Amino acid sequence: MAFQLKQYVERHFDEIAIAGTLASVLSGHSHFNADDELILEALRRSTPELAGADVPELRTYLSRFDDSQLVGVTNNVKGIAHEIRFVELENEDGDSVSAVLFESPTHPGMDVILSDSSTGESWEMQLKATDAPYGVREWIEAHPDGQIAVTSELADRLSIESTGISNEQLTADVEDVIDRALHEPSLWDYFPALSVASMAVVLYSLYSRYRRGELSWGQLCRAIACATGWKIAKITLLLTLLSIPLVNVVTGTLIAAKLIHSGHELLVRA
Repeated sequence: MAFQLKQYVERHFDEIAIAGTLASVLSGHSHFNADDELILEALRRSTPELAGADVPELRTYLSRFDDSQLVGVTNNVKGIAHEIRFVELENEDGDSVSAVLFESPTHPGMDVILSDSSTGESWEMQLKATDAPYGVREWIEAHPDGQIAVTSELADRLSIESTGISNEQLTADVEDVIDRALHEPSLWDYFPALSVASMAVVLYSLYSRYRRGELSWGQLCRAIACATGWKIAKITLLLTLLSIPLVNVVTGTLIAAKLIHSGHELLVRA
């Protein structure tokens, strides 16, 4: 269980990165780094009405959605960001093969067109940024003559072509996103829309920073309260459990994940 959670966490930091960028847009943030810009471009490609949209227009669009709907937006943007990054890498590697995205992000079946200038050959390819092998297998069964490439983690598992991109490469440093939220408290409003595992990473990261002396006890409690909506009793229980000697990142995220689930499972009552 702990090993599976560790794998999930390592491969889903991008949810935190994307949610952090979308939250920045919604909060009126106007300064974005290169990773943010890639995510914003993916958001523009996610729907025809956002073609060429500026940040205020993106903010207006995102404000239509509630937390649960933003999870769907995040997952969609993740896949498109993978496509954009693949094209960038393919066109920067110095070989004779170049790539372009289809004009429509909803082009059926395939995502990119590749061309080899040395042979004149061109072909289409499907890209998938997922950890779910069944979705890839279903696509292969439906397109027996098609070509598909997936993120490196899944490529290793299925022995198929890799895009050369790992989910880790698609992500931002969790602590960079947390820094942004600490300085702009309103950003915490969007973090509960994340998966349980991703939220668990946020909580353990906050606690680790407290242990390193980077956050005071008060700052830690406020950040956890903002991120989760928990009452102080539940926060105290979490911090007590995490303070047990030898609790490492895997155990810590597992503890946090169980506590997040407890709101539904009545595991812990605040």
